[in-house]
Amino acid sequence: RDLVMGIDLKLRDLSKATMGATIGQHGFATILTEDFRVLGLPRPPTEAAEHWHDKLLLDHRKLGLTSLDAAIQSWQKTAHKGVFSLQVGGENWFAQVSSYAVGDQRWAVVILAPSSDFSPDWLRICLTIMGCLGILLLLSSYLSYRQSKRIARPLEDLVEASNRIGQLDFSANQVIERTQNSSIQEVHALAVAQEEMRKLLAANQEQIETQAAALQQLAHYDHLTELPNRGYFIERLQQAIRQASRDKEQVAVLFLDLDRFKEVNDSHGHEAGDAVLREIARRFREVLRQNELLARIGGDEFAIVASNSDIASAQRIATRLGKAVATPIACAETSFQLGVSIGISIFPANAQTAEELLRTADIAMYQAKAEADGIESHYVVYAGTSPHAKP
Repeated sequence: RDLVMGIDLKLRDLSKATMGATIGQHGFATILTEDFRVLGLPRPPTEAAEHWHDKLLLDHRKLGLTSLDAAIQSWQKTAHKGVFSLQVGGENWFAQVSSYAVGDQRWAVVILAPSSDFSPDWLRICLTIMGCLGILLLLSSYLSYRQSKRIARPLEDLVEASNRIGQLDFSANQVIERTQNSSIQEVHALAVAQEEMRKLLAANQEQIETQAAALQQLAHYDHLTELPNRGYFIERLQQAIRQASRDKEQVAVLFLDLDRFKEVNDSHGHEAGDAVLREIARRFREVLRQNELLARIGGDEFAIVASNSDIASAQRIATRLGKAVATPIACAETSFQLGVSIGISIFPANAQTAEELLRTADIAMYQAKAEADGIESHYVVYAGTSPHAKP
């Protein structure tokens, strides 16, 4: 609105200059757009002076100046360059139409005077008018630039914030503060709506990440002991086998089954049994090292994969596990003396795949349970040989 009012005022200033231009006694000057609408009014006839400014930006024919209409018509037909003459009502007139590029439009400065009062100051008047036109163009360009920056900067901030949101960057920004003083209220309203959307998306993203972590936990870990479950154990065992195959190393698998655990459930219920399992899992974790992964396979069965471990290393692990359960477990106002039977299988000597290693360790565990004296923990190394094992 400010820009339009400014241009309107400058058009009136321009008309004041053209209306005051002295070109002989009866000559006049005017400025037209490329579609011949009036930008700078010529000197008005005496009978039309009262409402003369109302004709700004109207078609030149609305001025009712026969000489101007004839000059424009002649210039359109022959595209005169410089000063040309024409007959208007039996009188000879001199005219000059100069076209100037203004942005993507062209404006025309039209100067007319009857030959009878042609003045030698013609060039000076033309230069004056063109100087006013230049000033108007500079002022209009400056106002347009200032207005475009006021509009464009908040929009650029909105685009930048949208790009960050598109890249899943939901960090806070100052786009609302930057658009608060915008002359276009819709821009600020859009910034407020975008901020609400950012907060909503950030909350949704946090919820999704939380749910994904929970699903990951459910998919890979046992909810009671928080140990890896059977599926995750097999996945890690396969990784260990591939690494050992590349590095020409061995992998040990230990299959554990608690002795006398059924008595806990039968005599004190499953809540006591769950508490005992959590305590056993805690003790096992404390005696294991970084390359030894413990998992709960199911019920009172556990398994361990030890990377870069041979039979001797596996036997030392089994001994540590046996000592871990040797101390009675206090629970439900009583204490339980448990044991553990452990079966050991070695890659590549006893098996080549994760499932085969777990199965052969399970077989060795049952042999250990059969040989145990019922009190102390016992372990057995699988005695079979993989048909694919290399000597």
